Amino acid sequence: MADTDYDLIRERCNHLAMALVLGREMEIVSEDRFGEIHRLLVELGGWEFPPGISDGVIAKGSWANLPPGETFVIPVGAEGSISINGSLPGWVIGAGESVQIYFEKGCVVSIEPQEDAIVKYLYRTQIDFAQERADANWRNLAEIGFGMNASIHDLVGIELIDEKKAGTLHVGLGNSKMLGGRVDSTIHCDLVVEGASVYIDRQPILEKGQWRLDPGAWQRDARTVALPSGWWASCGSIRRTGSRCGWEESRLIRYWSSRSGQQNGLLVGSEETARSAGRLMRILYDQGDSFSPAELVERASDAAIPAGQVPALVWILHCYDLVRIERNRVT
Repeated sequence: MADTDYDLIRERCNHLAMALVLGREMEIVSEDRFGEIHRLLVELGGWEFPPGISDGVIAKGSWANLPPGETFVIPVGAEGSISINGSLPGWVIGAGESVQIYFEKGCVVSIEPQEDAIVKYLYRTQIDFAQERADANWRNLAEIGFGMNASIHDLVGIELIDEKKAGTLHVGLGNSKMLGGRVDSTIHCDLVVEGASVYIDRQPILEKGQWRLDPGAWQRDARTVALPSGWWASCGSIRRTGSRCGWEESRLIRYWSSRSGQQNGLLVGSEETARSAGRLMRILYDQGDSFSPAELVERASDAAIPAGQVPALVWILHCYDLVRIERNRVT
């Protein structure tokens, strides 16, 4: 894998992380061996469960698995079904074969067809181990991850390699605590899917395994973003949160840490918006925690921020969990 394109991996990992943390619902569309379409609707947790990124950059004091090339997220709910046609730990699924997993409320309710050799192998090598220990949490949908490494050409039945193959996605069953979630289990089993289509809030991410994410669809721009009707008028006070942020070349960056200790960061909006948001965030840090909308507009004008952009900037900071809004009471 000496030809690994680290720059492309890093770029795509971060673009996907932006969609995963700002989006609310993911739809995964897959096809089984009989041509039947399966849809899995996944609820995303936003900043409560921010994505993990494995791009090959390992900071001092942190760890990551190799090869690089994965962005993953911990779902907070899932309904529907998915066709697994790539690999399981220790088993590469042959061409024209697949098994289907059905979910309700984020948990497995059945794996079909039950008499299939692949399903029997999955039970024998993974699920039976959990059941023998009275561990019902193996049914938990613990993870959905996406492979980004184009230098991995073939599935080999080894999770740490297969889940990184570009154009694939994988669902992890069982333990999510190891990733920063809340569910403990005796197993964490990754199942790889090839050729799926994925949409977040109806925006394409993959189409039949081909990368389709448009970063511009997720980079909030204060000059063009549409606010919810009546949102600004309902704001009573605005204060900063304890979420970590920083400034790089005057641009505001939202930081978070993964379970491995790796620090991740996303630009807050577009390039121009990140600079304006950075100036507004300085006001919140340097001149007090809480402002009324009128007070913040007044202070923003002193920082050369147009009054008309302040509501949009506050909305974007809210999307990145950098400000909290206290609503006006309705009388």
